Amino acid sequence: MSSRHVLPLLALAGAVVCAQQTNSPMNTAEFDCRTAGQIGEMHSRLVPNNQALSDKIRPLLDACAAFRADSSEKTAAAVIAAMGDYNPGTLPALQRLAKLEEQAEGATGLQRFYKLAPLAKAAFEAGDIVKARSYADQLLAMAPQYPKDWNYGNAIYFGHMVLGRVELVVGNQVLAENHLIESAQTPGSPQLNSFGPNTSLAKDLLAKGDSAVVLQYFDLVRNFWKMDRGKLADWTALVKGGRMPDFGANSLY
Repeated sequence: MSSRHVLPLLALAGAVVCAQQTNSPMNTAEFDCRTAGQIGEMHSRLVPNNQALSDKIRPLLDACAAFRADSSEKTAAAVIAAMGDYNPGTLPALQRLAKLEEQAEGATGLQRFYKLAPLAKAAFEAGDIVKARSYADQLLAMAPQYPKDWNYGNAIYFGHMVLGRVELVVGNQVLAENHLIESAQTPGSPQLNSFGPNTSLAKDLLAKGDSAVVLQYFDLVRNFWKMDRGKLADWTALVKGGRMPDFGANSLY
């Protein structure tokens, strides 16, 4: 299966993160099952003969069938757990990190390269800045080995973004600023070019009153984010006016 098939599946599954943060278990299970149905349809359309992917999503679809038959707290919990196995991004921070580390165990080469950005982000969100720094450093160290891979631009972006957030936590604001600028010097990627950047580090720095470097960052992001639909202009205007933009999903994924 090619990366152009994998990416829409991951993007769709990743949309569940927002719902997990605010909904009750029952509502989350309902959202997960709607998403699972869409993922299942995409599997059958894009990769009808890929049994490995079908086997991977089957437990989630089975859990959803049980939930529809008996919408209880028990069946809702089973759906949420199954979705977490399919897409760890839906789990709470500590569980997400543990699941990602379990899935990354033994991975080497390109497969390890694909797993490091989620690991770095999850470690930071879980409050483990030592692991976050380690995973981000590994990601940036591996990136030169895969300059033609679709994940290269993500590696540059998220490696520096996570390191910047770590530096800000430990009080090194200048280093955090440097990482923000370095993150925006990515050549882009399928995700970054369409969805745009994760703005968590930019938001952190704005909260510290550091608007000049964020405005410079916005200018650099324009080099790869051609599908921003006016968001960069809006964010720039708000920051110049002394206000914090609502970054929406760009501060989550």
